[in-house]
Amino acid sequence: MFHSRKWYSWVIVVSGGMQTGAYVLRILAIQQPRNDSIYSTMFVLLMIAPVWTNAYAYMAFGRMVYNFTQDAKVLGIRAWRFTLLFVLLDVIAFLVQAGGASIASGDDVKNVLLGLHIYMAGCGFQQLCLLCFLGAIVRFHQHMRAQRRTQHRRKGVTLLYAQYAVVVLISIRIIFRLAEYSSGIDSGIAKKEAYQYVLDSTMMLIALVLLNVWHPGRLMSGPESNLPSRKERKAAKKSEVQILGRVPVVQSVRSVGSFDIRPPVISHTMSTPSTLLYNPHNTRTSPYYSYVAQQPPNSTLITFAGQIGIRPDGSVPSDPVEQIREAFLNLRKCLDAAGARTEDLMKFTYYIVNYDPSSPQHRGLVTEFLGDQRPATTLVSVPALALPGVIFEVDAIAAIPQLPPQEVDVAIIGAGLSGLQAAVDLQKAGLTVAVLEARDRVGGKCWSRDVGGQICDVGAAWINDSNQSRMFALAKRFNLELVPQNVQGRIVVDDGVGSFKAHPYGQLLSDGTDETAIADIIRVRDAFEAACQQIDLHATVNSGRRLRQDLDDITFEAWIRSYDCCQDAVNALTIGTRAMLGVEPSEMSALYFLDYCKSGGGYMQMRSDCKDGGQYLRIAQGTQSFSRGLASELAEGSLRLMSPVRRIEDTSSGVLVTTARGVVSAKRVVVSVPTPLYKEIQFSPPLPAEKTQLSRSLAS
Repeated sequence: MFHSRKWYSWVIVVSGGMQTGAYVLRILAIQQPRNDSIYSTMFVLLMIAPVWTNAYAYMAFGRMVYNFTQDAKVLGIRAWRFTLLFVLLDVIAFLVQAGGASIASGDDVKNVLLGLHIYMAGCGFQQLCLLCFLGAIVRFHQHMRAQRRTQHRRKGVTLLYAQYAVVVLISIRIIFRLAEYSSGIDSGIAKKEAYQYVLDSTMMLIALVLLNVWHPGRLMSGPESNLPSRKERKAAKKSEVQILGRVPVVQSVRSVGSFDIRPPVISHTMSTPSTLLYNPHNTRTSPYYSYVAQQPPNSTLITFAGQIGIRPDGSVPSDPVEQIREAFLNLRKCLDAAGARTEDLMKFTYYIVNYDPSSPQHRGLVTEFLGDQRPATTLVSVPALALPGVIFEVDAIAAIPQLPPQEVDVAIIGAGLSGLQAAVDLQKAGLTVAVLEARDRVGGKCWSRDVGGQICDVGAAWINDSNQSRMFALAKRFNLELVPQNVQGRIVVDDGVGSFKAHPYGQLLSDGTDETAIADIIRVRDAFEAACQQIDLHATVNSGRRLRQDLDDITFEAWIRSYDCCQDAVNALTIGTRAMLGVEPSEMSALYFLDYCKSGGGYMQMRSDCKDGGQYLRIAQGTQSFSRGLASELAEGSLRLMSPVRRIEDTSSGVLVTTARGVVSAKRVVVSVPTPLYKEIQFSPPLPAEKTQLSRSLAS
């Protein structure tokens, strides 16, 4: 207690002192058998001392919630409120048990029985509270499993298992006491003191030893590990600042059998807002903004131009709410490009055409966008904005925390599958790596989201176990659950709005009105499959020219229409390009799509849900689990999220990589991002002209 300066530990000192005192009195009672007061005092101390051990477990656990969770909550209850609640419940149990033990320590048989019944009621209440406490421990354990394996986390896990043990030991002691007195004063158990030594005293001794060997004050050391004081909590509430736990914010996690796919943690602490926001004393506060925003130390200011609700195609929604939503969507894109989070925002300025205070249409969307962040804000009513029909504009200033310079052997840009696999391989070879990812997650095109409690892949979704052997091996390595695609029953084909047809899987059956269309679909589809199989993956252009000289100069749609087919055939193959690549057949060359399909075994194999098909196996935990698994194998501090790379400079001493959150020095750099994104990085010296032209052409 004195060494760690954790003064709440006086509770466990009292518990140990009571139990030690009880056995000192027991020795005296043996020496003075006629002195009933000694025995009575011993009896009361022995009965109530474990309640203090219980209280200490509650107090230590509340501090564990604060130190080892992101939001300082368990079961939706703040750490300090949880501690207060369970300590109060323990006080009630203590008072009931103390009262019962005092009554039972007399000579009157009726009073003894009454006292024992009261004491047993207190024990039962204590056990009920312990069961609720156990539920909180289990929930906390789930939070711990979702964290990256760090030294800090290991301390929390150690304390967690100590808490499990203490709950079990106290429960054994309570059950023993309930069994002892359930038969009244004539209980056979009460007449054999050995039971008490084994099932009460020994249990409490082990609990005390555990809490001393793995002392909460040692594993949660330093003044920063203390629960926020009442004064600090009141100041935070007044300033509309949320007090969070001492663990960096991470993405959600799902348990995967015996292996946990753990999302990586950004390499600097993000448990508190980077921007310092507060309201001066004696000012009218608002739930929508702060009066003062202060740039924190070691941060870079980023300014954003005013964003309006204009879509990528240049259209402006006529509905005011949709227009405001679109403006915030555009601001979100700017934040992402800069590597900034909502928590980094310092200043907002809104410009609203003919603002009506009685109808603040922007307010709900602002709250939705900001979450808990409340930057300093100014609202300006204007008669008009830059473009006709635009009624809302928002500009912002953000402060992005800067990380200390990092020096590694290899810097890898992009935390998709290829970047992470390269990082893991280099790390196994004994090299140090830094993986720099622009987004707040790993995975790239693999993105798994929780939708109504189920995992939904909004990017790449399927693998197979034949021509994707590496992905299949990763699935086995990370113990992922593979779900074969259902091919039983019928499929539904949408022929247009309100027009549907059902077919057995793998077949197109005519209903008597579409025989010609079905025959045309099969003819063009088979022609494409035949052409696909003639592509040589090692000589794509030459093998394509042997099929047709201009195959790389015409679009895939033009190739389809060159077969003089009906619109149904065009629609059928259009589904393939949309599903596989997310583009229209008019947006890629015919040779590109032929080569793409041949790489997967052929068009029919890639679109197949059957064995060996491109859509044969789904990952129950989501395909992002592959990237999360690889990221979990990286050394701590190797991954930097929210760190878009802005410049790569080759110098005489190595390569300098400048990101939104700091500079990384490396001997080599691996660029593992889509080619269109090259244009967002300044290369010194510049990339070859052909590479730059390719990047710009693909991005246009």
